[in-house]
Amino acid sequence: MLILIEPYGQLANRLFMMAHAIASAKHHGFQVKVYNFSEYAHDFDIKPLQEVYTLMTDAKVVRRVTFGYKLLKKLHLLWILPKFHQGYYTQGKLTQEFFDKVSHKKMYLMDWSFRDESSFILYRGYLRTLFQPSKDYLKAIENNIKTMRHQADVLIGIHIRRGDYRVWRDGMYFFDDATYASWMQQLEEVFLTRGQKVIFYLASDEAINEAKFKTFKIYKGQPSKMVDLYTLAQCDYLLGPPSTFSLWAAFIGHGQLLHVEDSNQRLKLESFKYYESR
Repeated sequence: MLILIEPYGQLANRLFMMAHAIASAKHHGFQVKVYNFSEYAHDFDIKPLQEVYTLMTDAKVVRRVTFGYKLLKKLHLLWILPKFHQGYYTQGKLTQEFFDKVSHKKMYLMDWSFRDESSFILYRGYLRTLFQPSKDYLKAIENNIKTMRHQADVLIGIHIRRGDYRVWRDGMYFFDDATYASWMQQLEEVFLTRGQKVIFYLASDEAINEAKFKTFKIYKGQPSKMVDLYTLAQCDYLLGPPSTFSLWAAFIGHGQLLHVEDSNQRLKLESFKYYESR
């Protein structure tokens, strides 16, 4: 059994961590117990997940287990737990030693970068059925897409990541509004030459200054991380800085994604890729 306790990162990081664990478990025949997703669990239709995997949502149980884990961590006693470690990776792939152990004993996942990419792609359709938004969000997401489809031929999701990106890696991926507008202009010109109308869905972790994008047809839905994530997932193209947020949208949806890494980057449509082609 693989046990997930450590609450690494935010929503998308934990989605990838849990989804890779679930896909690997399904393919290799071991169990998964999840304690580190309780704060997001009710944003999803959790019934399919709980029917197949042990997704802990009871606040008291989660707090008790998390407290015990953090206490061991503080006392530098995590070594007593049979943990997953980087030694089970060989050239980026999981080893047979790991699958042998996790099939017969409990192992605690202490590395958010756990990846079983082949199983993840193999069970993509299955994962899509598991990680569906709750009914509270579905109507808003459907309304966003329906409204935009009526106004344009091509939907382009723009993920404007701010917040911690101001300081992360010395602000390497923190781009100003003018830079995003420049990229949007480049994309709009490409589709206009094809006779196609474009609408941009803007998603950000901060308030968006619409005046900076007044020359474009833009759409902003409800200020909700879940609505943004799953609306992006239904866009035809996705653009943003390197982030697991837009990466999850590309995986769970059908759009082509481009992560931009330089403010002077010139965009080419062929640079956008489907998740499995990245």
